[in-house]
Amino acid sequence: MLALGVSIVALVRGESTRKREEFRRRAIGPSKDIREMVGRARTLFIEVISLGGKDRSYFLAEDRKILGKEIRDLIGQVNDDELRDLFVQIADAWDFTAANSPPELRPEDVDYGVRRDEEVEQAELGEAACESALTRLNELEYP
Repeated sequence: MLALGVSIVALVRGESTRKREEFRRRAIGPSKDIREMVGRARTLFIEVISLGGKDRSYFLAEDRKILGKEIRDLIGQVNDDELRDLFVQIADAWDFTAANSPPELRPEDVDYGVRRDEEVEQAELGEAACESALTRLNELEYP
């Protein structure tokens, strides 16, 4: 009788573990794609920050031009509200960073310095959102 009780408890625990794992997978979606995208965005934000901003041509390169859209495309695959909100923040920060970049290198323009400051500020917000997203991914993957 004791063996039957232990078997039932083990079965229930196993089912609970499977349900938890399934919930986790649904919450974060395809984690490899998500993790790669967040890592790529973080690297680009850090590059912009470390160089004190970039001019508009940097953001027009094909792989950078569509970054905000690619991140937004992944949002639909994520069921965790906090992670989804962070993805929106990352995509918005990238779009604002690109929008605030000066059209060309002309440091004598009064507007140039202000735009660079705004660009770097947005990149810092985006990088912080990437860090938070990676932390949240870790929480979901390794509860």
